[in-house]
Amino acid sequence: MCRHVADRVLAIPQVAEGSEHRVYVDTANRLVFKATKPGLYGENYFIESGRITQKNCSPFEYLARLRLWRHVFRSAPEPLGITHDGQIVSSHEFVSGVPPEQAEVDDFLKEAGFVPVRQKYWLWEKPYPAEAFAIGLGDARSDNFVKTSLGIIPIDVRLWVTPQERLQTL
Repeated sequence: MCRHVADRVLAIPQVAEGSEHRVYVDTANRLVFKATKPGLYGENYFIESGRITQKNCSPFEYLARLRLWRHVFRSAPEPLGITHDGQIVSSHEFVSGVPPEQAEVDDFLKEAGFVPVRQKYWLWEKPYPAEAFAIGLGDARSDNFVKTSLGIIPIDVRLWVTPQERLQTL
């Protein structure tokens, strides 16, 4: 649930744009803001008949992703609200560091309990066999992580819940 109840306008520069977000940095407050593009809330990935396919996310699935992100990695964007155009706005503290090598990201994910599903496509999963599901992780490319003095921190990943029986067919 968003704690903000009033419109706010931020006059900060856009610094990047990805497939689903526009990214803004408030250097004075060391914050990064992301606004989804209208009607775009990311994707979840699946393997069907041996091929990787994707499904566009709903706003609910996008918000669930942020919650899963916080659950798994402790540091995640916080949802702030929604614009009149239906864009979900979130913020995250600015993370200072350097880009890690892909091998470092892979080691970090393994230490966090993830196993590769299709590593060359940056797809991983964290199984929870007792609960009969797994958390899927996509877009685990090195440029979506930052290496800091405290370790590696994800800054742009995709997470979703996958039923266990589906995972066993991968």
